[in-house]
Amino acid sequence: MTSLEDLSDDILFVILEYLFSDRLSHLQRLRLTSWRLKDFAESQIYKTVVVGDEEHHVDYTNRFMDRLLDPNDKLSRHVRNFSVTSYEGDDASYCFNSSMFVRLLEKFQGFDNFSWNTDTPMPHVVLNAFHTRWPRSKLHARTKTFDPVILRSSQLYRLNISVGYSNLYPGETFSFMRRLKDALLKCVSLRVFMIRTHRDPFIRRAGLGDQDRGPLNLPLELGDKLPPIEELAVDSPDYDYSESHCDLLVECIDWSRIRRLSFGPWCPHALFGSLANHVAKLKSIEFGSCGQHGSYLNRFNQFNPHLFNCAARCLPFIEAMEELTIHCSMQSLSSLVWAQRIAPYHKSSLRYLSIRSGDDLLGSESLAALETLSRDFPYLQTLDLPITMAHGYSWPKGYKEALARLTLLRDLHISIRVPIRGYISLIACVEPHASPLISELWNCFQDHDPTNELETITIRFWRWEESLPLHTNLELSQKKRLTLKQMFYVGNAHDGEFGVKAYSNPKTAKRHSKRHDRSGFHSGWPSWWDSTAGNMTIP
Repeated sequence: MTSLEDLSDDILFVILEYLFSDRLSHLQRLRLTSWRLKDFAESQIYKTVVVGDEEHHVDYTNRFMDRLLDPNDKLSRHVRNFSVTSYEGDDASYCFNSSMFVRLLEKFQGFDNFSWNTDTPMPHVVLNAFHTRWPRSKLHARTKTFDPVILRSSQLYRLNISVGYSNLYPGETFSFMRRLKDALLKCVSLRVFMIRTHRDPFIRRAGLGDQDRGPLNLPLELGDKLPPIEELAVDSPDYDYSESHCDLLVECIDWSRIRRLSFGPWCPHALFGSLANHVAKLKSIEFGSCGQHGSYLNRFNQFNPHLFNCAARCLPFIEAMEELTIHCSMQSLSSLVWAQRIAPYHKSSLRYLSIRSGDDLLGSESLAALETLSRDFPYLQTLDLPITMAHGYSWPKGYKEALARLTLLRDLHISIRVPIRGYISLIACVEPHASPLISELWNCFQDHDPTNELETITIRFWRWEESLPLHTNLELSQKKRLTLKQMFYVGNAHDGEFGVKAYSNPKTAKRHSKRHDRSGFHSGWPSWWDSTAGNMTIP
């Protein structure tokens, strides 16, 4: 009988690559069996390394840094993707400094991606070492600080930036938009561009002048050519989509190259009006129905049919849409979009559908919308939607059967808002009901069609809970501070046995629910579930 030790390196690599995506715990055990298997297992486990300077990550990061810099340790040669989530500068950091980053970059082998996801600007020596040692690797950055060092990199592939501004008074708005535009025109390698905005009361201290004053948008001019972007996201209620600016966006961007387009819950209707003949090659789109200067917290209650229809009119011009994310209620969708805008054009191509709604799926109208969805989109592979439990914790009548008709569905993600009941914790409320709910739905799929392709059912239970005031100031302490609490229950079958596991951390739940997918598009996990914590303050 052939054992793992008898397999060739190539076959063993393929097997362990599969285990990394589907059975990480098995991979961890496998590394204890022999030196050869340990080396192969670690080549998968440590392909991606994430380090941070936060106090609660100090021990974890220090262990990694010690191993990575140890000349006798082989760990560094397995790293393909290295991400820094926080860094306070050489003088204030707990775990690392510029020289350590430089040594790491020189020690890596086969390095592919370097992610700088911190608001502290990257030291010049680190960027120079990256350019010198890895001239063909990709640089990724996420920041809300205008960092000219990173923006000047010829290897910048992905930029997620939040642009600060002073205020929104007409003619008096100071921002970094002009400087960002000048930098973008030189970013020849940029393929993913994501922009948000935030108010910065201290922005004038950054030395902004009159040339930095104007509308809150990229001050494009005729003749400007932005890099050949493949993914564009503008998630800001304050971005100024004037008619003239939208015309310039259409002229300055090569829309034939863009495959993903996202506006979050917002609807730039003026831009959609200009884009109709330029979105044929899109594969993924996300939008909502909130107008400019809307409130993020009230985004689901600002439904504007006119704005929504402006966006929906673009959908028939897309040749083969694979992913659709809509911030809207099911009732609004059923009357506006299903029959006229999506199904006739994308019935056979749509694979991923995410509905993000403030008013959870409930009632006869929602059931009718769900039945329409399962009839019009039979080729869906991933579905993400909210549902309200009508009576306690039981499936509303007809919902399971409507979902079970989607026989090609592989990943089903359901979000359920849990009411607050006295001082009972979230986990105490949902723990007795979660597994029976998932098992009941799974069995309904099997009864409807035993050959269905369902692999994972994930239910996210969530609610806002009031926290104690953090301020001694009377006015501030009278405001409610709400914290997001959530639990994830993942149900899937392994070796013919169906089971449900609970997770409080979305990243852990994601790892256990994600299927092996090389397509480059969604592999079944809603990105908006990834936040481990959240909070908001209301009067």
